[in-house]
Amino acid sequence: MNQPEVNIESEERVELLSVGVDIGSATSHMVFSKITVEKVGTRYVTVGRDALYESPIILTPYDGPDLIDPVAMSAYVDAQFAAAGMSRDDVDTGALILTGVALDRANSRTIGEVFAREAGKMVAVSAGDNMECVLAAKGSGALERSETLDGDLLHIDIGGGTAKLVLCRRGSPVAHLAVDVGARLIVTDGEGVIVRLEEAGARVGRTLGRPFAIGTRITDEDKARVAGYLADELLGAARVTGDGTGALLRGEPLPPFTPSAISFSGGVSEYIYRRQEQTFDDLGPFLAEAIRDRIDRTGLELVENVNAGIRATVLGASQYTVQLSGSTIYVSDPDGLPVRNIQVVAPPFDMANLSAEGVAEVLRRSLTQFDLTDAKQPVAVSYLWDGLATYDRIDAFCHGIAMGMAARTQDSDSAVVLVSEDDIGRLIGSHLATERLDGRAVVSVDCVETGDFAFVDIGRPVTGSASVPVVIKSLIFPTGSN
Repeated sequence: MNQPEVNIESEERVELLSVGVDIGSATSHMVFSKITVEKVGTRYVTVGRDALYESPIILTPYDGPDLIDPVAMSAYVDAQFAAAGMSRDDVDTGALILTGVALDRANSRTIGEVFAREAGKMVAVSAGDNMECVLAAKGSGALERSETLDGDLLHIDIGGGTAKLVLCRRGSPVAHLAVDVGARLIVTDGEGVIVRLEEAGARVGRTLGRPFAIGTRITDEDKARVAGYLADELLGAARVTGDGTGALLRGEPLPPFTPSAISFSGGVSEYIYRRQEQTFDDLGPFLAEAIRDRIDRTGLELVENVNAGIRATVLGASQYTVQLSGSTIYVSDPDGLPVRNIQVVAPPFDMANLSAEGVAEVLRRSLTQFDLTDAKQPVAVSYLWDGLATYDRIDAFCHGIAMGMAARTQDSDSAVVLVSEDDIGRLIGSHLATERLDGRAVVSVDCVETGDFAFVDIGRPVTGSASVPVVIKSLIFPTGSN
């Protein structure tokens, strides 16, 4: 099924083969999709998404206790391409999501070896605690569901190593938290002997007076007791049965709130909603039973989301839009172009009350939410200018951007990339470079629409023009109609 390379800029309507891959600490899975993009005016937008093949969900293979097994993972990926009737060379785009405890274990070389042929085609997302919370809320449909509720929706995604709690209010994630609660903190063989033990599982064992270790034999009663403790910690952190504190929190407690409903996704949700009967010698069914029992006693409404289940964070595609940035851009070092797959954040800047401190604080919150506080992954800041472009306002905005970006550790050499929907890129870019960043490289493009969950490619200037081509790749989340 080999096809010629797609040149999206030269066609009115293009079909793209996309592959979405989710590698988690407990499970991994893939989905193949056909994405149809069509030129509307000067931009390309997605007009169709058809799922072609969904892979079986497998337990993520490990080579020992600490590293994902690249040989087993590669064999799995190749088998899914074969089952889908696709070639690796057919891939046009896609998304690779690495989540959960797997982030701590899978080095870049392991994943690079498995997906080397797709390098440059696929958006790669290392979703730490904060971003995984937002991905789970978005991918499960919880944010969409919360738009129709009178009160707040508490969404909990429970995987193998961690649980992600998100407070959803009128379509937005207003607070989130990760907790060391998961189905595979303790895994046994068929005889009840522990073959995998996470640090959090061992910690819970010590708390319960049971010093678990690899090779220790445990009973179903032991698993039920551990699961009960985990359920109490989880729902206590969620402020359903407790005050928001606990021994297993991975961040600051959630603010006080009273949810009107609760929903779940992730592997354990398959047991909570009683869609799964097969067991995997872990805590999954015990944890689900303990959670369900406690939820039933509270009287809190248990709802299912548009896309509830274990596939909540797997992404089927990247939506392409090709735009031409205006002639009022600023690029301090044209030799630094092109740049590709730069993750975008779209902080909700308060342009009506513009201040350097306010801009910096909002930017820092967005960087934290998407796990971009270090320089391992480049970032582009998207903004919508509003109001007069006076010197004082421009200086306050640029000063705030400089202060906010300074919060990124070890981030002094990479270019600062700004993306604006308005025709103001040159003013902002030149002021930022000359007045606030002391010569650091700046790329500032304008007349481009983008937002969170997007990645941007910026090409070299068009011959005979000061404009540059910009490709926006936005992650597509499944919807109830797909």
